Amino acid sequence: MRARTKQKVLENTAYHEAGHAVAAHYRHVKIQRATIVATADYLGCVSHAPIQFAKDGEFDDSLRGIDRAERSIIVCYAGPLASRKFQPQAVCGTSARFSCHCQPPTIT
Repeated sequence: MRARTKQKVLENTAYHEAGHAVAAHYRHVKIQRATIVATADYLGCVSHAPIQFAKDGEFDDSLRGIDRAERSIIVCYAGPLASRKFQPQAVCGTSARFSCHCQPPTIT
């Protein structure tokens, strides 16, 4: 990969991961680790405390459960949205191997 392309990928990764981290911080989710150092599976990663929005395998439809589900969704989508805001031409990930890895909760 050319140096200029590597720099663009690194910059996009930084915006993406910063989006997750800022959203987590704003929504009071404890961030455990944030990095833009690539691994075999990811270009970057933000690890945070688990957000529990289910009780005994069932969706918790209390106000607290709904708030937790919203936190999870916001943190999940903040990465791709930050990438788009600061680099509209960029795509999330550079290949199928490096794709967005967050999964929002399924609410039925």
